[in-house]
Amino acid sequence: MEKKRIIQNTIWVLALIGVGKFLSLFRDLFISSKFGATRETDSFFLANEIPSVIFSAVLASICALVIPFYNKIKLSKKDDVDVFVSRLINLMILVSFSLLIISLFNIKTFINILAPGFDFEQQQHTVALANILVFSFPLTALTQILASVSNANKNNYSLHIIPVISAVFVISALYLVKSDDIEVLAIASVLVFVLQILFQILIVRKYFTYHFSLKFWDNNIKAMMLLSLPVFLGLSIDQINITINTMIASKSGEGILSALNYAQRLESVINSTIITALITTSFTILSSYFEEKKQIEFNSLLLFLIKTIAVVLLPIAIFVSINSLDIIKIIYLRGNFSLQSVELTSSVFVFYAVNILFASIRELLLRIMYILGHTKISFILSGVSIFITIVFSLTFYKTLGIKAFGISCLLSSVFGVLYLLYFASKIA
Repeated sequence: MEKKRIIQNTIWVLALIGVGKFLSLFRDLFISSKFGATRETDSFFLANEIPSVIFSAVLASICALVIPFYNKIKLSKKDDVDVFVSRLINLMILVSFSLLIISLFNIKTFINILAPGFDFEQQQHTVALANILVFSFPLTALTQILASVSNANKNNYSLHIIPVISAVFVISALYLVKSDDIEVLAIASVLVFVLQILFQILIVRKYFTYHFSLKFWDNNIKAMMLLSLPVFLGLSIDQINITINTMIASKSGEGILSALNYAQRLESVINSTIITALITTSFTILSSYFEEKKQIEFNSLLLFLIKTIAVVLLPIAIFVSINSLDIIKIIYLRGNFSLQSVELTSSVFVFYAVNILFASIRELLLRIMYILGHTKISFILSGVSIFITIVFSLTFYKTLGIKAFGISCLLSSVFGVLYLLYFASKIA
């Protein structure tokens, strides 16, 4: 019965995610056509790394724990759940504003670390863009926490309305503001979160009542924060790998960094669509099974999810990898995006395409470990994955070029899947 319900909900969520991914892809096409793969786009994409590296991954690690903690607390009393979420919101807004202020005073240092190959003029432009984008910190925090609460209450569309709203808003802003100034894109990327918050408040109001309090801490918040660091490392594997490759690519010439970004975003469109739909509809159920000690149902559902991912994504990964050049041409070859940019992006996208399957299974298994409370394995997994990326990218970039970045990410994901399957077999 649960499997049938998961399939039905997954189809609905998949449709919404598909709309969001299509619109996000259309947004990227609009951006690539308008700005191409140039110094300006290199600056924007690097500036956009600052929120991702500093805050988004931290927030994602905390939100990944909201559902297990929410279900556990909910078994006792609803008011306790509302108090818990209210204190979590207070804490994350305080943290996000603190990081915002710290970032404003240290952005130039971050840029120097992330892009040592940028010249002075490009560094200054990147700093200006990053100064705008970091204002998304507190807005993103409130949006994601409210969406996670709705998801904990089996409202599966709340998280996935976010990219739909974001893409529509950014596309509209770029279209209506007749300017080739990329600062417009940065401003739109921040302002859209104001609209996101309004939508999330409308969705979550029947599940959650905010309790004003100056208290930011309790035993549940403390337990969540202690678990969040290993979760952060696990969920940040891809982001950390991308950041490492970004640092290397920044020294490699104009357009390399943008080509990496376009390839990675396209992989994300395909990869996260399926895995996100399955996790969204099954994570709450799996968490409930674990809290209620329904081991047989838990194991059965997990095996079903792994088989579903393999059956769906394996043929997609093979097809996309074989036809990577044609896919990049169809999607990106227009406007200021040249044939040379297409070939550059395609050469790394081949390996990102294969990575679709392995990254998805790794993501699912990591989420299972968080439910089971085995978060410490993320330390080992992330450490080895980062080591693989650094060693392979630095060793083979001169001979393989941009392909080395895609291969390093693929090897990192393959290791992650094998390690997690081995660990799961030991505790099953």
